[in-house]
Amino acid sequence: MTIKAKTEILPEAQKILWPLLAEVPGDFVLYGGTAPAPIFDNGISLFNYAMPEDMEDLGAYAKTRSPAYGGTTFERICSEVMGDTQLRQLEGLKGFKFIRHPSINWPEARLIATEKGYEGKTRRENKI
Repeated sequence: MTIKAKTEILPEAQKILWPLLAEVPGDFVLYGGTAPAPIFDNGISLFNYAMPEDMEDLGAYAKTRSPAYGGTTFERICSEVMGDTQLRQLEGLKGFKFIRHPSINWPEARLIATEKGYEGKTRRENKI
């Protein structure tokens, strides 16, 4: 499958970098601001700005968040850059659970809400 990226939505620095990525094997994942993060926009993925009351309805809260790329949605970015490999990786999030540490964790309610948020997002994006 060939994906035609709409690079016009990228910041200038990423537009310059984009052609150089052609040499990167398709099974590599890029981190650290080198490429769009289509699913959860890095730090936003853990709802790091959510207050305790936001955790009660993460679906509603998630709708108030938007990608750092401006003028677009997470769903639009996904539709532009996701292929079969990414869909298979997304399937791997079904049933996602954090590993609880014996002494350092978020509150249990936040862990559970975030796990459920991932499960719902995975099902919607992958139409599972």
